[in-house]
Amino acid sequence: NGPNRDFAADSGGNNDTGGTAGCLDWQGDAVYFAGATSVSSTNAKYRALALKIDGKTGDLVWQQAWEPVEGDKPASNSALAYAVDAQGADVLVTGETKGGVLVASLGKAAGEVRWTRALSLGGTNEAGWAIRTDGKGGAWIGADSDGKAVLARLTGLDKEPSLESVQTVSFGDKGRINHI
Repeated sequence: NGPNRDFAADSGGNNDTGGTAGCLDWQGDAVYFAGATSVSSTNAKYRALALKIDGKTGDLVWQQAWEPVEGDKPASNSALAYAVDAQGADVLVTGETKGGVLVASLGKAAGEVRWTRALSLGGTNEAGWAIRTDGKGGAWIGADSDGKAVLARLTGLDKEPSLESVQTVSFGDKGRINHI
C-alpha cells in the first residue's frame, strides 16, 4: 500500500470496492493485479498500478505505477488500471487515461513498462474494463465509449501495437464489456 489511497474500481466505476473479476489474473505460481494508487493526499490524481505476487508465499515480486505525465500535474493526467491479462509473453493492462483507453505492456520478470498507449475508440469518455490476449500477437479489449459497450482488437503487441478494429455492441444505455 502507498501512503495515500490505493484501489481497484468495480465495473460500475465505484472506487471503494475490490475491483472487477478482470483486475486479477493467476498464471503458474504468480498472481497479477491491476488497480490505481494516489500520488497525493488529496486523492485526486492517480497512477495506474500493476503488481505481481508470489502465489505460494504471498510475497510481492514487483510493483509498477505509472501515469501519462509525471509530476504534479492536473488530475486529468491520471491513469487508472482496471484489468490485467498475464497469459501471453507480457503482462497486459487496460484502464483509462487522458486521451482514451489505457493499454500497457509490462515485462513478466521485473514489471518494466515496455509500452503504453492511450487509444481513442471514437468517444470522449472511455475506459477499458477487460483485456485478453489471443495467442497470435494481438488482444481483445472490452470497453465503454460514451456509455456504449465496445469490443476493440489490438494487433502488433510484440512490436508496434495498433488498433485493428472497434465494434460497438448494443447492450442498451450505459453498456460496457467487463469480462472476456
